[in-house]
Amino acid sequence: ASSMALRRLARLGGALAASTSSSPAPTSSARAAAAATRWMATWQANELRVGALVEKDGAIAEVTKYQYTQGKARQVGCVQVEYRDLRTGASSVEKLSPSDKITRAELVSEEYQYMYDAGDDALILSHPTTFEQLEVSGETFGAQRRFLADGAFVDVLSHDGEVVGVQLPDEIRATVVETDPRFKGESKDGGRLKPCTLDTGATTRVPTYVEAGDVVVVKGPRTGALGEFVRRVRES
Repeated sequence: ASSMALRRLARLGGALAASTSSSPAPTSSARAAAAATRWMATWQANELRVGALVEKDGAIAEVTKYQYTQGKARQVGCVQVEYRDLRTGASSVEKLSPSDKITRAELVSEEYQYMYDAGDDALILSHPTTFEQLEVSGETFGAQRRFLADGAFVDVLSHDGEVVGVQLPDEIRATVVETDPRFKGESKDGGRLKPCTLDTGATTRVPTYVEAGDVVVVKGPRTGALGEFVRRVRES
């Protein structure tokens, strides 16, 4: 990440800490009750999944690839993990035993709403209860940015007062704005997929029965299959 991006993260981390300390006490609202969550745990290597956030060599890293290789005969299998450092963007690869312990990142997760693109790779988020506005660099979102819709709620992740990541939900709603016409008589069980463009600007593949104007749900980043079609939404 560039030095400018890191300075932005530092400023955002300070603003997040301030907004957290000044937030009112949680209400009975489920959204307010879940606004800030703190967790720390360990995983075994064979429990890791793409999108998991871990502490590695003093840094916060995201699991970007995961592969388990079965051992031969009585040999123990091997887990190969690829990480991306959330601060620097650097990648690293590690081979582990399935039972090796990995420290889950100790993070504060707080919900914000995406407001608008301020230009110069700056995106503006707003806290849903304090209305504190935060600036996040677009690169903090990574590949998720292509699926970021106006008004979407996201989780801002911080570690020791510094923002280290932003995550979209596990299911993302979007409208299909362009795709090939539906074939006459095409059924939902056809199994074939076709390319489409969503209103966020992202491209993905959807079943042939989906048409322009349909609202669809695609997978979020923590599923390990960002943008993959889940279902079509029937509007009431």
